[in-house]
Amino acid sequence: HIVDVKDGKATVNGVEYNYKDEMKRRWYVFPFPFIVTLAYILLGVLGNLWHPYWLIFLTIPIYYSLVSAIEHKRFNHFAYPVLVALIYLWFGFTAGAWHPNWVLFLTVPLYYFIFPEHKHKEYDDYCKDGCDGCNGCGE
Repeated sequence: HIVDVKDGKATVNGVEYNYKDEMKRRWYVFPFPFIVTLAYILLGVLGNLWHPYWLIFLTIPIYYSLVSAIEHKRFNHFAYPVLVALIYLWFGFTAGAWHPNWVLFLTVPLYYFIFPEHKHKEYDDYCKDGCDGCNGCGE
């Protein structure tokens, strides 16, 4: 029997469950690598599209880093360099546009400048003595 439900938590027979956390966890256990592998094999076998569609494997770290960025509300958790590499390689292989697309790599430091790991004020407010510089300061 459900005893109490509020703030995303349910107490069932004295055991507390957080169903918002459960929804977040589902995105992590979603079999995305399996789906990508299956799609790659199908594209390869049915359409002989082994190259350049091997690039879809780069969507795996992009997917999981996007889930992390959304969950933690931190843009710097997103694997932006992998996205840039994917875009660069795709246009290079499919359109021969290696130049000027290499300029995309110059946006990587800009991205991390705009979305730093710690903003100093927040870092100082949350990280006290003994902080190891973890990603989750203040969480």
